[in-house]
Amino acid sequence: MRVTERRWVVNASPLIFLAQIDKLSLLKELADEALVPFSVRDEVLAPKGKKPPVELPGWLSLREDLRAKKSKLIPIARPLLEELLRKGLYLSRELLEQALGEVGE
Repeated sequence: MRVTERRWVVNASPLIFLAQIDKLSLLKELADEALVPFSVRDEVLAPKGKKPPVELPGWLSLREDLRAKKSKLIPIARPLLEELLRKGLYLSRELLEQALGEVGE
């Protein structure tokens, strides 16, 4: 029997909330690898009002964002991101433009 690898891409919410209850270790126990995009890292490391930033453990794997665009899996990122916004994804225009600028759009 072949065991499949459990590789998860983790966004900010589980990192923030699991850190608040001191259970980030659950990610390590449930997934073989937890991938965190750089933009997510930046979001959780920034202090939010009275809440201190999240301290990320060293076992999380940091990854570059928009790798699909850079690897030519998608020719243009903007239409896909715009469609995600229309479907309810929250992403500030400033962050959207910054991310697109990083991939030359």
